[in-house]
Amino acid sequence: MLNICNEAARCLLCGDAACTAACSKGYDPAGMLRSIRFGNPAGAVWKVDGTGCASCDGACEQACRHYDFPLRIRQTAAALPKRRAKPDLNRLATDFLGVPCENPFFLSSSVVASGYDMCARALSMGVAGNAKRKKTTRKTQKIVKK
Repeated sequence: MLNICNEAARCLLCGDAACTAACSKGYDPAGMLRSIRFGNPAGAVWKVDGTGCASCDGACEQACRHYDFPLRIRQTAAALPKRRAKPDLNRLATDFLGVPCENPFFLSSSVVASGYDMCARALSMGVAGNAKRKKTTRKTQKIVKK
């Protein structure tokens, strides 16, 4: 039996996926493999149709550029869970100060980045990037990662 996670892990994640370009039915096999590879098999079912792929000639598999042997895209699509009702992808959409947003989550500043020393330390450790603007009469210090 085919393990879809192992098969998706073999995908080379091509930038201009030849398998998607070769699909005569207009599906996105590369998107399906990416979704599976990164732990979203429920999202993968919306990229292809397992029953439609089973009756296909396999042009996507023939176009696959894998160095060993082509990925078994049709078998992977057939092994996916069945489709459920398509989720409402706009359920989190909001309008914030007149700007339409896909979701209501925004990054915010915190106390950790409140002072020059803390920002410089985080940058020197390679775990941060920031932009700081503060009204002041003092000369502004520029923080540069070395």
